[in-house]
Amino acid sequence: QFANSLADAGVHVHVISEQRDDAPASQQARERLTVQRHRPVDMGRLWRVGELVQARWWQRAIQQAPPSDLYWANEPTAATAVIRCGLAHKLLYRPVFCYDGLTHVARTIPEMAPLARTYLARKLDRYAYKHAAVVIDESHNLLQQHHHFYGRRPNTLVIPNPASMPEPTTCLRERFGLTPEHFVIGFVGRPGDPCKDLPFLIEAFKSQAMPDHARLLIVGGGGQLDRAQQWIKDAGLAPHTIWTGDLQDPSPAFAAMNTLVLPSRFETFGNVIVEAHAHGLPALARAADFTSTPPVYTASSELIDNGVTGYVVDPHDPAELGAKLLLMATNPVIASDMGRIAKQRAASYTWSDVVDRYLQAVGLDTPASAPARLAA
Repeated sequence: QFANSLADAGVHVHVISEQRDDAPASQQARERLTVQRHRPVDMGRLWRVGELVQARWWQRAIQQAPPSDLYWANEPTAATAVIRCGLAHKLLYRPVFCYDGLTHVARTIPEMAPLARTYLARKLDRYAYKHAAVVIDESHNLLQQHHHFYGRRPNTLVIPNPASMPEPTTCLRERFGLTPEHFVIGFVGRPGDPCKDLPFLIEAFKSQAMPDHARLLIVGGGGQLDRAQQWIKDAGLAPHTIWTGDLQDPSPAFAAMNTLVLPSRFETFGNVIVEAHAHGLPALARAADFTSTPPVYTASSELIDNGVTGYVVDPHDPAELGAKLLLMATNPVIASDMGRIAKQRAASYTWSDVVDRYLQAVGLDTPASAPARLAA
Protein backbone atom coordinates (compact mmCIF):
# COMPACT_ATOMS: atom_id res chain seq x y z
CA GLN A 1 0.00 0.00 0.00
CA PHE A 2 2.74 2.42 0.97
CA ALA A 3 4.91 1.68 -2.07
CA ASN A 4 1.99 2.02 -4.48
CA SER A 5 0.87 5.25 -2.84
CA LEU A 6 4.39 6.64 -3.16
CA ALA A 7 4.40 5.74 -6.85
CA ASP A 8 1.06 7.51 -7.23
CA ALA A 9 2.70 10.59 -5.69
CA GLY A 10 5.45 10.59 -8.33
CA VAL A 11 8.18 8.85 -6.32
CA HIS A 12 10.30 6.16 -7.98
CA VAL A 13 10.32 3.17 -5.65
CA HIS A 14 12.75 0.24 -5.87
CA VAL A 15 11.73 -2.65 -3.62
CA ILE A 16 14.47 -5.04 -2.49
CA SER A 17 13.12 -8.38 -1.33
CA GLU A 18 13.77 -12.10 -0.97
CA GLN A 19 12.73 -14.36 -3.82
CA ARG A 20 9.87 -16.66 -2.84
CA ASP A 21 8.14 -19.38 -4.85
CA ASP A 22 8.38 -18.70 -8.60
CA ALA A 23 8.42 -14.90 -8.43
CA PRO A 24 10.66 -13.28 -11.06
CA ALA A 25 14.05 -11.98 -9.98
CA SER A 26 13.29 -8.59 -11.48
CA GLN A 27 9.90 -7.06 -12.11
CA GLN A 28 8.52 -3.74 -13.26
CA ALA A 29 5.40 -3.98 -11.13
CA ARG A 30 3.97 -0.73 -12.44
CA GLU A 31 5.12 2.72 -13.50
CA ARG A 32 7.70 4.04 -11.00
CA LEU A 33 7.68 0.78 -9.00
CA THR A 34 10.26 -1.94 -9.56
CA VAL A 35 10.97 -5.05 -7.52
CA GLN A 36 14.32 -6.83 -7.27
CA ARG A 37 14.25 -10.23 -5.58
CA HIS A 38 17.35 -12.03 -4.33
CA ARG A 39 17.84 -15.68 -3.42
CA PRO A 40 17.09 -16.16 0.31
CA VAL A 41 20.02 -16.29 2.67
CA ASP A 42 21.39 -19.67 3.77
CA MET A 43 22.54 -19.50 7.39
CA GLY A 44 24.33 -22.84 7.34
CA ARG A 45 26.54 -23.29 10.39
CA LEU A 46 26.31 -19.56 11.18
CA TRP A 47 22.71 -19.75 12.46
CA ARG A 48 23.80 -18.58 15.92
CA VAL A 49 24.69 -15.20 14.40
CA GLY A 50 21.89 -15.33 11.86
CA GLU A 51 21.04 -11.67 12.28
CA LEU A 52 24.57 -10.66 11.19
CA VAL A 53 24.37 -13.02 8.20
CA GLN A 54 21.01 -11.51 7.24
CA ALA A 55 22.41 -7.98 7.59
CA ARG A 56 25.28 -8.91 5.29
CA TRP A 57 22.75 -10.35 2.80
CA TRP A 58 20.84 -7.06 2.82
CA GLN A 59 24.08 -5.12 2.45
CA ARG A 60 24.99 -6.97 -0.76
CA ALA A 61 21.44 -6.50 -2.09
CA ILE A 62 21.59 -2.75 -1.42
CA GLN A 63 24.97 -2.46 -3.12
CA GLN A 64 23.56 -4.18 -6.21
CA ALA A 65 20.52 -1.88 -6.34
CA PRO A 66 20.40 1.51 -8.09
CA PRO A 67 21.51 4.43 -5.89
CA SER A 68 18.64 5.93 -3.91
CA ASP A 69 17.96 9.23 -2.19
CA LEU A 70 16.19 7.58 0.73
CA TYR A 71 16.14 4.08 2.24
CA TRP A 72 13.06 2.81 4.07
CA ALA A 73 13.53 -0.23 6.34
CA ASN A 74 11.20 -1.81 8.88
CA GLU A 75 13.37 -4.41 10.58
CA PRO A 76 16.82 -4.14 12.19
CA THR A 77 18.97 -6.30 9.89
CA ALA A 78 17.91 -4.32 6.80
CA ALA A 79 18.35 -1.03 8.66
CA THR A 80 21.78 -2.14 9.91
CA ALA A 81 22.78 -2.96 6.34
CA VAL A 82 21.88 0.57 5.20
CA ILE A 83 24.00 2.00 8.01
CA ARG A 84 26.94 -0.31 7.20
CA CYS A 85 26.77 0.89 3.58
CA GLY A 86 27.49 4.41 4.89
CA LEU A 87 23.93 5.57 4.21
CA ALA A 88 22.65 6.21 7.74
CA HIS A 89 21.94 9.83 6.79
CA LYS A 90 19.45 8.53 4.21
CA LEU A 91 17.78 5.91 6.44
CA LEU A 92 14.13 6.11 7.46
CA TYR A 93 13.59 3.38 10.07
CA ARG A 94 9.99 2.36 10.57
CA PRO A 95 10.21 -0.53 13.08
CA VAL A 96 7.44 -3.11 13.32
CA PHE A 97 7.89 -3.26 17.09
CA CYS A 98 10.39 -2.54 19.85
CA TYR A 99 12.44 -5.72 20.26
CA ASP A 100 13.25 -4.96 23.90
CA GLY A 101 9.57 -4.24 24.61
CA LEU A 102 8.41 -7.54 23.14
CA THR A 103 11.15 -9.42 24.98
CA HIS A 104 10.20 -7.79 28.28
CA VAL A 105 6.60 -8.96 27.91
CA ALA A 106 7.69 -12.42 26.75
CA ARG A 107 9.89 -12.89 29.80
CA THR A 108 7.04 -12.13 32.19
CA ILE A 109 4.44 -14.40 30.55
CA PRO A 110 5.51 -18.06 30.29
CA GLU A 111 3.47 -18.90 27.19
CA MET A 112 5.01 -15.93 25.36
CA ALA A 113 8.60 -17.01 26.09
CA PRO A 114 9.25 -18.22 22.50
CA LEU A 115 8.57 -14.68 21.25
CA ALA A 116 11.55 -13.21 23.10
CA ARG A 117 14.17 -11.82 20.70
CA THR A 118 17.82 -12.78 20.88
CA TYR A 119 20.41 -10.49 22.44
CA LEU A 120 21.91 -9.84 19.00
CA ALA A 121 18.55 -8.99 17.42
CA ARG A 122 17.77 -6.56 20.24
CA LYS A 123 21.20 -4.97 19.92
CA LEU A 124 20.71 -4.41 16.18
CA ASP A 125 17.24 -2.94 16.80
CA ARG A 126 18.68 -0.45 19.28
CA TYR A 127 21.54 0.30 16.86
CA ALA A 128 19.15 1.04 14.00
CA TYR A 129 16.94 3.19 16.24
CA LYS A 130 19.93 5.24 17.42
CA HIS A 131 21.60 5.80 14.03
CA ALA A 132 18.75 6.23 11.53
CA ALA A 133 18.23 9.73 10.14
CA VAL A 134 14.49 9.51 10.87
CA VAL A 135 12.46 7.06 12.95
CA ILE A 136 8.72 6.80 12.33
CA ASP A 137 6.61 4.88 14.83
CA GLU A 138 3.08 3.83 13.97
CA SER A 139 1.71 4.60 17.44
CA HIS A 140 2.44 6.50 20.63
CA ASN A 141 2.39 3.10 22.31
CA LEU A 142 5.46 2.09 20.27
CA LEU A 143 7.05 5.51 20.79
CA GLN A 144 6.66 5.13 24.54
CA GLN A 145 8.30 1.71 24.42
CA HIS A 146 11.24 3.13 22.46
CA HIS A 147 11.65 5.98 24.91
CA HIS A 148 11.56 3.58 27.86
CA PHE A 149 13.97 0.97 26.51
CA TYR A 150 16.19 2.90 24.09
CA GLY A 151 15.92 6.53 25.20
CA ARG A 152 14.77 9.64 23.40
CA ARG A 153 16.23 10.81 20.10
CA PRO A 154 15.56 13.62 17.62
CA ASN A 155 13.65 13.17 14.36
CA THR A 156 11.16 10.67 15.73
CA LEU A 157 7.55 10.94 14.58
CA VAL A 158 4.31 9.02 14.97
CA ILE A 159 2.40 8.36 11.74
CA PRO A 160 -0.42 5.82 12.18
CA ASN A 161 -1.54 3.44 9.47
CA PRO A 162 -4.76 4.17 7.61
CA ALA A 163 -7.42 1.69 6.67
CA SER A 164 -7.72 0.43 3.13
CA MET A 165 -11.37 1.03 2.39
CA PRO A 166 -12.98 -2.27 1.29
CA GLU A 167 -15.13 -2.85 -1.73
CA PRO A 168 -18.84 -3.12 -0.92
CA THR A 169 -19.53 -6.66 0.26
CA THR A 170 -22.86 -8.43 0.42
CA CYS A 171 -23.49 -9.78 3.89
CA LEU A 172 -24.00 -13.52 3.40
CA ARG A 173 -24.29 -14.67 6.97
CA GLU A 174 -25.54 -18.07 5.92
CA ARG A 175 -22.00 -18.78 4.65
CA PHE A 176 -20.99 -18.93 8.31
CA GLY A 177 -24.14 -20.58 9.61
CA LEU A 178 -25.50 -17.28 10.95
CA THR A 179 -28.90 -15.63 10.68
CA PRO A 180 -29.84 -11.93 10.64
CA GLU A 181 -31.01 -12.29 14.25
CA HIS A 182 -27.58 -13.24 15.59
CA PHE A 183 -25.40 -10.64 17.31
CA VAL A 184 -21.93 -11.50 16.04
CA ILE A 185 -18.79 -10.70 18.02
CA GLY A 186 -15.77 -11.02 15.78
CA PHE A 187 -12.14 -11.91 16.44
CA VAL A 188 -9.59 -11.65 13.61
CA GLY A 189 -6.05 -12.93 14.08
CA ARG A 190 -4.16 -16.02 15.17
CA PRO A 191 -6.41 -17.37 17.94
CA GLY A 192 -3.66 -19.50 19.48
CA ASP A 193 -1.12 -16.66 19.59
CA PRO A 194 -0.47 -15.71 23.24
CA CYS A 195 -0.10 -12.05 22.19
CA LYS A 196 -3.73 -12.03 21.03
CA ASP A 197 -4.93 -13.43 24.39
CA LEU A 198 -8.14 -15.08 23.21
CA PRO A 199 -8.73 -16.38 26.78
CA PHE A 200 -9.42 -12.77 27.85
CA LEU A 201 -12.32 -12.62 25.36
CA ILE A 202 -13.53 -16.05 26.49
CA GLU A 203 -13.58 -14.91 30.11
CA ALA A 204 -15.42 -11.74 29.08
CA PHE A 205 -18.09 -13.75 27.25
CA LYS A 206 -18.51 -16.09 30.23
CA SER A 207 -18.67 -13.25 32.77
CA GLN A 208 -22.13 -12.16 31.61
CA ALA A 209 -25.40 -13.90 30.89
CA MET A 210 -25.12 -13.38 27.16
CA PRO A 211 -28.34 -13.70 25.16
CA ASP A 212 -28.87 -16.87 23.16
CA HIS A 213 -28.48 -15.00 19.88
CA ALA A 214 -24.88 -13.92 20.68
CA ARG A 215 -22.16 -15.66 18.67
CA LEU A 216 -18.36 -15.60 18.47
CA LEU A 217 -16.96 -15.55 14.92
CA ILE A 218 -13.25 -16.42 15.06
CA VAL A 219 -11.36 -15.64 11.87
CA GLY A 220 -7.83 -16.98 11.50
CA GLY A 221 -5.69 -20.06 11.84
CA GLY A 222 -1.97 -20.36 12.32
CA GLY A 223 -0.09 -22.36 14.91
CA GLN A 224 -1.74 -23.63 18.08
CA LEU A 225 -5.23 -23.43 16.59
CA ASP A 226 -6.07 -26.74 18.27
CA ARG A 227 -5.24 -25.22 21.64
CA ALA A 228 -7.53 -22.25 20.99
CA GLN A 229 -10.37 -24.58 20.00
CA GLN A 230 -9.85 -26.52 23.22
CA TRP A 231 -10.13 -23.28 25.23
CA ILE A 232 -13.53 -22.69 23.64
CA LYS A 233 -14.66 -26.24 24.38
CA ASP A 234 -13.47 -26.09 27.99
CA ALA A 235 -15.41 -22.84 28.47
CA GLY A 236 -18.59 -24.44 27.13
CA LEU A 237 -18.77 -21.95 24.27
CA ALA A 238 -18.45 -24.35 21.34
CA PRO A 239 -22.21 -24.08 20.48
CA HIS A 240 -21.85 -20.28 20.34
CA THR A 241 -18.64 -20.21 18.26
CA ILE A 242 -17.99 -20.31 14.50
CA TRP A 243 -14.46 -20.93 13.21
CA THR A 244 -13.57 -19.77 9.70
CA GLY A 245 -9.90 -20.69 9.58
CA ASP A 246 -7.62 -18.57 7.41
CA LEU A 247 -9.47 -16.50 4.82
CA GLN A 248 -7.82 -15.10 1.71
CA ASP A 249 -10.31 -12.23 1.91
CA PRO A 250 -11.79 -11.58 5.36
CA SER A 251 -14.26 -8.98 4.07
CA PRO A 252 -17.26 -11.37 4.08
CA ALA A 253 -16.48 -12.21 7.71
CA PHE A 254 -16.27 -8.53 8.64
CA ALA A 255 -19.60 -8.01 6.87
CA ALA A 256 -21.15 -10.72 9.03
CA MET A 257 -20.05 -9.11 12.32
CA ASN A 258 -21.78 -6.59 14.55
CA THR A 259 -18.62 -5.67 16.42
CA LEU A 260 -14.96 -6.66 16.63
CA VAL A 261 -12.91 -7.43 19.73
CA LEU A 262 -9.10 -7.27 19.88
CA PRO A 263 -8.20 -8.71 23.31
CA SER A 264 -4.43 -8.54 22.74
CA ARG A 265 -1.99 -7.91 25.54
CA PHE A 266 0.75 -6.87 23.06
CA GLU A 267 0.19 -4.85 19.88
CA THR A 268 2.34 -2.08 18.50
CA PHE A 269 -0.62 -0.77 16.51
CA GLY A 270 -3.64 -2.97 15.85
CA ASN A 271 -4.39 -2.93 12.12
CA VAL A 272 -7.45 -5.10 12.64
CA ILE A 273 -9.10 -2.21 14.52
CA VAL A 274 -8.79 0.22 11.61
CA GLU A 275 -9.88 -2.58 9.25
CA ALA A 276 -12.98 -3.11 11.36
CA HIS A 277 -13.72 0.62 11.33
CA ALA A 278 -13.34 0.67 7.54
CA HIS A 279 -15.98 -2.08 7.37
CA GLY A 280 -18.35 -0.02 9.51
CA LEU A 281 -17.78 -1.91 12.76
CA PRO A 282 -17.12 -0.61 16.26
CA ALA A 283 -14.13 -2.17 18.03
CA LEU A 284 -13.48 -3.13 21.63
CA ALA A 285 -9.97 -3.56 23.03
CA ARG A 286 -7.85 -3.34 26.16
CA ALA A 287 -6.25 -0.13 27.34
CA ALA A 288 -2.48 0.01 27.79
CA ASP A 289 -0.87 -0.42 31.18
CA PHE A 290 2.89 0.12 31.14
CA THR A 291 3.22 -0.18 34.92
CA SER A 292 1.71 -3.61 35.56
CA THR A 293 3.63 -6.89 35.68
CA PRO A 294 3.31 -8.17 33.07
CA PRO A 295 2.61 -4.94 31.20
CA VAL A 296 -0.08 -4.54 28.56
CA TYR A 297 1.27 -2.74 25.50
CA THR A 298 -1.54 -1.65 23.17
CA ALA A 299 -2.46 1.36 21.03
CA SER A 300 -6.20 0.85 21.46
CA SER A 301 -6.81 4.22 23.09
CA GLU A 302 -5.25 5.89 20.05
CA LEU A 303 -7.41 4.00 17.55
CA ILE A 304 -10.77 3.85 19.33
CA ASP A 305 -12.70 6.94 20.38
CA ASN A 306 -14.04 5.48 23.62
CA GLY A 307 -17.82 5.47 23.67
CA VAL A 308 -18.00 6.81 20.10
CA THR A 309 -16.35 4.28 17.76
CA GLY A 310 -16.12 1.47 20.31
CA TYR A 311 -14.90 0.86 23.83
CA VAL A 312 -11.50 0.71 25.50
CA VAL A 313 -11.70 -1.41 28.65
CA ASP A 314 -9.67 -2.13 31.76
CA PRO A 315 -6.82 -4.38 30.57
CA HIS A 316 -7.08 -6.58 33.66
CA ASP A 317 -10.86 -6.94 33.95
CA PRO A 318 -12.53 -9.20 31.38
CA ALA A 319 -15.87 -8.59 33.12
CA GLU A 320 -15.81 -4.97 31.94
CA LEU A 321 -15.36 -6.16 28.36
CA GLY A 322 -18.19 -8.62 28.91
CA ALA A 323 -20.47 -5.85 30.19
CA LYS A 324 -19.83 -3.76 27.07
CA LEU A 325 -20.54 -6.75 24.83
CA LEU A 326 -23.77 -7.46 26.70
CA LEU A 327 -24.80 -3.81 26.30
CA MET A 328 -24.28 -4.04 22.55
CA ALA A 329 -25.89 -7.47 22.19
CA THR A 330 -29.05 -6.29 23.92
CA ASN A 331 -29.03 -2.88 22.19
CA PRO A 332 -27.59 -3.54 18.70
CA VAL A 333 -28.43 -0.02 17.54
CA ILE A 334 -25.50 1.13 19.73
CA ALA A 335 -23.11 -0.98 17.70
CA SER A 336 -24.56 0.12 14.36
CA ASP A 337 -24.38 3.82 15.29
CA MET A 338 -20.78 3.48 16.47
CA GLY A 339 -19.88 1.57 13.31
CA ARG A 340 -21.32 4.28 11.09
CA ILE A 341 -19.18 6.95 12.78
CA ALA A 342 -16.11 4.69 12.69
CA LYS A 343 -16.47 4.18 8.95
CA GLN A 344 -16.79 7.90 8.29
CA ARG A 345 -13.61 8.60 10.22
CA ALA A 346 -11.71 5.73 8.59
CA ALA A 347 -12.59 7.07 5.15
CA SER A 348 -11.22 10.52 6.02
CA TYR A 349 -7.62 9.28 6.56
CA THR A 350 -6.06 7.67 3.49
CA TRP A 351 -2.76 6.26 2.25
CA SER A 352 -2.31 9.49 0.31
CA ASP A 353 -2.38 11.37 3.62
CA VAL A 354 0.24 8.98 5.03
CA VAL A 355 2.53 9.48 2.04
CA ASP A 356 2.27 13.26 2.42
CA ARG A 357 3.26 12.96 6.09
CA TYR A 358 6.22 10.70 5.26
CA LEU A 359 7.45 13.08 2.57
CA GLN A 360 7.17 15.99 4.99
CA ALA A 361 9.12 13.98 7.56
CA VAL A 362 12.09 13.79 5.19
CA GLY A 363 11.78 17.42 4.09
CA LEU A 364 9.76 16.88 0.92
CA ASP A 365 6.52 18.79 1.32
CA THR A 366 4.92 18.06 -2.03
CA PRO A 367 4.94 15.14 -4.47
CA ALA A 368 6.55 17.42 -7.07
CA SER A 369 9.68 17.67 -4.90
CA ALA A 370 9.79 13.92 -4.18
CA PRO A 371 13.18 12.19 -4.45
CA ALA A 372 14.22 10.66 -7.74
CA ARG A 373 14.29 7.17 -6.25
CA LEU A 374 13.44 5.52 -2.95
CA ALA A 375 14.54 2.03 -1.91
CA ALA A 376 12.26 0.09 0.43
